[in-house]
Amino acid sequence: ELFKAAGDGDVQVVQAALQQGADINRKNLNGWTPLFIASYEGHSTIVEMLVNANADVNIATNAGKTPLYIASYLGRSAIVEMLVNSNADVNNNDVSTPLYIASSRGHSTIVEMLVNANADVNIATRWNGWTPLYIASRRGYSTIVEILVNANADMNIATDYGDTPLYIASREGHSTIVEMLVNANADVNIATKEGITPLYMASLQGHSTIVEMLVNANADVNIADNYGDTPLYTATEKGHSTIMEMLMNANADMNITNNDGYTLLYIASREGHSTIVEMLVNANVDVNIADNYGATPLYIASLEGHSTIVEMLVNANADVNIATNDGWTPLLIASRWGRSTIVEMLVNANADVTIANYDGDTPLNIASRERHSNIVEMLVKANADVNIADNDG
Repeated sequence: ELFKAAGDGDVQVVQAALQQGADINRKNLNGWTPLFIASYEGHSTIVEMLVNANADVNIATNAGKTPLYIASYLGRSAIVEMLVNSNADVNNNDVSTPLYIASSRGHSTIVEMLVNANADVNIATRWNGWTPLYIASRRGYSTIVEILVNANADMNIATDYGDTPLYIASREGHSTIVEMLVNANADVNIATKEGITPLYMASLQGHSTIVEMLVNANADVNIADNYGDTPLYTATEKGHSTIMEMLMNANADMNITNNDGYTLLYIASREGHSTIVEMLVNANVDVNIADNYGATPLYIASLEGHSTIVEMLVNANADVNIATNDGWTPLLIASRWGRSTIVEMLVNANADVTIANYDGDTPLNIASRERHSNIVEMLVKANADVNIADNDG
């Protein structure tokens, strides 16, 4: 009867039950007490009655949730206040702490109450290592971040994946929060388990305001992830030219190669980012560095059919005859895929029309076999030897 009345908000029945000596802490099958159900339903008068009648404020349900946890989760600030004043355990972490759950739901008033009640601001969830500051930073709750930072929350605690609050705020584009964390001296260079720094992630996502903040906070612009990709590399790949410019001005290494041997120029040439290719060429990067397979920027641009970029590279004196590890030159690959505009550019740039790949195929053999008649015509005009046979004769 007491349990049902507490859930229904029936003050008179609750009062009568208490006077008759009902078991105030009796649990139902789910382990819910009258105080828990009243907190859950938001019946603050009944919570007050039960607390005044010395109900145990810390009994948890079978799922490990206390009345303070559920009130914090649902944003019931009046009830949270009563429970805190009745010495409810603010640090119970059976599920997660009341402070964590209030932070995750954006309940700033409750976060403040719990902090004032000396809740431990650094307790992380047991299943993934998320702190209140991490979840607030992830969800963009700047008021809560401010409260937690002012309460001396440790800004550098990382999750089980190695994500810090600054990392996640940088990823999600929450620039106000990034600014708060940076101003409070969060470590800007802590990387995740995959080696990804906040600066890398902001560069990847195209968050230029955040990139600027991190660079100004002396973030290391050359820290590479586990694949050897730097912030400048990922900005190049995604075509974020404004961010590239910021990083280049901050002395990011422009000739760095990743684990596959890809340079910035290679990746920009592959992706067809002509503005970025122009920036890099103007910055005098080496145009002939090949990847682990032996492919140069000119080769990959020829393969992908990016004629504007081929023209830029040729004008920047790229070597037109560098072949891959299995003997494919830019002219061979362009002839294979029918890229007639590019074949013309390469021929005009004095590409050697007679170089064969390791199968013995010349550009003319390949163009003939693939029936690219306009390319065959160009190559014949360029004095390709029509009598060279491939290795199969």
